[in-house]
Amino acid sequence: MKRLMILIGLIFFASVNAAEFYSLKFTTWVGEPSAATVGKTINLPVYVKNEGLLNDSYSVSITTGSPNVLIETPSFTIGPVKYGEVKSLSSKITFVVAADSNINIVVTSVVYPSASWSKTLTIKSGLASMPEYDFFGMVQIMILVFILLCMSKKL
Repeated sequence: MKRLMILIGLIFFASVNAAEFYSLKFTTWVGEPSAATVGKTINLPVYVKNEGLLNDSYSVSITTGSPNVLIETPSFTIGPVKYGEVKSLSSKITFVVAADSNINIVVTSVVYPSASWSKTLTIKSGLASMPEYDFFGMVQIMILVFILLCMSKKL
C-alpha cells in the first residue's frame, strides 16, 4: 500500500510539473522607439525566440501607410532559429517630417505560414531643438565668449 501511494504521488507530481512541447511555436517582440528626430535614422530591432522543437526561419515585413517615412530594409528573414534560441535583425527607419507615424510589423513562420505575429507601433517624430537653452542662456554664452576673446587678445 505504501508503494502504491508513492507511485501515485510521483505520477501526480510528474503530471503537474510536466513541460509542454510544441513542434512550432515562437515569441516575437520589438525594440520600441517612442520618439525620433526628423532626418535622423533610428534602428527598429525585431527579436524572435523559437519555442518549438523544429528549427524555423521567420520572414519579417515592416510597412507604413505614410510616404513621409523611409524604411531601409522593409522585409528580411531571421533564421534558421533553433529551439530556445533568440535571434534578431534590425531595420533602419528615417522620418522626413515631424508627425506621428504608424509602423506595422508582421512576423511569419516560414515552415508554417499561417502562424504569424503582428504589431502596430506609433512613433512620434519632431524637429531637433535645444530646449535647455533659452534666450538668457544664449546671452550668457555670448558674454562668456566675448570675455574669453578679450582675454586672449591681452595675452
